[in-house]
Formats: sequence, structure tokens, C-alpha cells
Amino acid sequence: MAIDPSLRSTGYYLNWCDVSGVIDCSKTSHTGALLRIGQQIENHLASCELVLCEDYTFSRHSRSTSTMGEVKGILTYLARSHGAPIVGVNVQTWRSIFPGIRDIDKKTNSDAYIELASNICDGKRFTSTDDADACMIYHAVVRLIEKSPMHKLVALIQEMVGGE
Repeated sequence: MAIDPSLRSTGYYLNWCDVSGVIDCSKTSHTGALLRIGQQIENHLASCELVLCEDYTFSRHSRSTSTMGEVKGILTYLARSHGAPIVGVNVQTWRSIFPGIRDIDKKTNSDAYIELASNICDGKRFTSTDDADACMIYHAVVRLIEKSPMHKLVALIQEMVGGE
């Protein structure tokens, strides 16, 4: 599972069933938004082995830093309580994997952003930039793993022992 967390619009992608979505909390109180995010994410954790969550190195605004801390705290608690490790994926790291994604301002040109995300994610259709980001986080991590020397070693060992 990959998550693009936000208090007002959290995007998610469920890789095992190729489903993405957005938890819209734009008209909900702060506490209500935290509860809604927690409840909806928890519904998907039973089938989840790993949670990838977009992470930021820093924020220019202290209020958004504390709010993201609350959202990520809930996500971390839920993932761990379901036995799924949670891994932070830095926004600059995952965006560096996909040429062109950094060149599009998703706030002013969301259609172009979503179209590029659709191409990256094997033609998947998105309702917003939030679920598009969640899917791209997942695909970025998969590409990083596929390029790693350890992945090649595991594949070689599996080939030697007959694909187990």
C-alpha cells in the first residue's frame, strides 16, 4: 500500500488489487479528518504487508509540520498494529525516478500531471493528483528495488534453486 498523506485529501494506492482512491476531508473538522483517515486506511490494512508513505525532509510552515506529524502518527500506529512495516519515501527521491514529473506544477496543471502519472502507472486512471502520487510512490519504490544489486542476487539464487 502506498499513501500520499494530507489532512484534507489523502491519496492511497492498493497494489494487490490495483485500486487507488482519495480520502476527502476538505469539509471536515481537524479531529474529524484525522478520524476519517484512520478509519478508511484501517479498512485496507488487513491485506497489507508493507505501507509506503510519502515523507518530507522539512516544511516551511510549522503548522503543516505538526499536522503532518499527526496524520503520519495515526498511519504509523495503524500499520504497526496490523503488523505492516511503514517506510517513509522522501518526495524528492520518488519524483527523481520519473523524468518530467518535476516539470509540471500539479496545482496549476493537474490534468497534465495526472496524464503523466497515468503513463507511469500502466494506464491507470486517477481522480486527483493525490491518488496519482500514491501510485507513483509505489512504482518508484518498485523501480528502485528492481535496479538494486540485491534484487539481481535474489533472482540469481532463485534461478539456481529452481525458482523457489
